[in-house]
Amino acid sequence: MAYPLIQFQASKDIAVVPVDWHDDGVVYWPRYKNTERVKRAVANCEEHEPNWLQYDVKVVRTCNNYKDAITLQRQYETGCNTSELQSNADQEDELPDKRLRRAVHHFGDSDESDEDLPV
Repeated sequence: MAYPLIQFQASKDIAVVPVDWHDDGVVYWPRYKNTERVKRAVANCEEHEPNWLQYDVKVVRTCNNYKDAITLQRQYETGCNTSELQSNADQEDELPDKRLRRAVHHFGDSDESDEDLPV
């Protein structure tokens, strides 16, 4: 299951949610009072309920698993901003530049002898 890393439009906070909780720029957020309970609901991909709160959000990046999404969330919380996360995602899709080949130099293999060199 996919886990989008979302940014709330009003508060600019970042969160990880199951893809089922997100729908066209809106996220369904549980009314749980305990943050550990919210984390458990996310990790277990609980289905959202109709009475949950709805917030306007922007998807920063989508990960294929919960562990990668949490890692990205921690990167953001430690100072990385969302534009850097988005540009990193764009760069991952690009192929790296080809490596430049350098000419091979063989030292000590000279046709001239030391006696022929001018001093």
